[in-house]
Amino acid sequence: MPITNYERKQMIVTHSSPDMDCIVAIWLLNRFCGMNKDPIEFIKFEDKIPSKHKDAILVDIGKGEYDHHQRSDYVSSAYIVLEKFNLKKDSVLYELADLTRVVDHGLAFSDKRTKGILNLLNIISGLNKLYPNNPHKVLQICFECLDAIYENSSKLKELDKLLTQGIQFESKWGKGIGFITKNREIRNYCHEKGFVIFVYVNPENNYRGIAAPGGLGVDFTEAYEKLIKLEPNAEWYLHFTKDLLICGSDKALNLNLSSLELNELIELIKE
Repeated sequence: MPITNYERKQMIVTHSSPDMDCIVAIWLLNRFCGMNKDPIEFIKFEDKIPSKHKDAILVDIGKGEYDHHQRSDYVSSAYIVLEKFNLKKDSVLYELADLTRVVDHGLAFSDKRTKGILNLLNIISGLNKLYPNNPHKVLQICFECLDAIYENSSKLKELDKLLTQGIQFESKWGKGIGFITKNREIRNYCHEKGFVIFVYVNPENNYRGIAAPGGLGVDFTEAYEKLIKLEPNAEWYLHFTKDLLICGSDKALNLNLSSLELNELIELIKE
């Protein structure tokens, strides 16, 4: 949770051409340590800290509290912020800060989190090339990226807990799991965890469905035929790929939704 009793306005000073460590460190201070009102100034490494900023918060520069260059232990500026403000319990923040340590200590080549064309390191490098004279712009975009990463990753952590609440079963195509949930992200997460069949009842809008990943040869035609006999008025729809069977969608009128319970849908697909 953000610290809300930080009222003073104090300059944050970091280096120009901001890298991942200083960006994540300032983002942590900004979003989780109550320093979201502090102005930010960028200077070159070889520049002296201006006297007017003698009381500034120095991040990743100038041997300040949040600079690690004068230390020999395995830390980064972002990791120092994480430790000082007791943010380690948040596993997403810990992973972000840990990644800055890996990168800043020259170990990125051996860490799969730094691989791929769309990783955060490439985004930061590209932004510094696009806006070489506008580090504030780089920071602003990176903050939005980090906000998005944090939001999505935190939701995925919640899915780990939700996964334990599902009803697991076996089908002729492999493992299946069923949920009564309004969380729409759980489906893909279950597939990633090895569940071929995903059955759901959404208590919020009363939608129901049975889904499988594409390309596995799953065919719900038989289940569809049984459903339209069981509920001739319900608007069950079999996707042309045959691996998605739903009743209720934001794209449809939803005049006649299914009333089958989750366990009934699971038993039907098991058969």
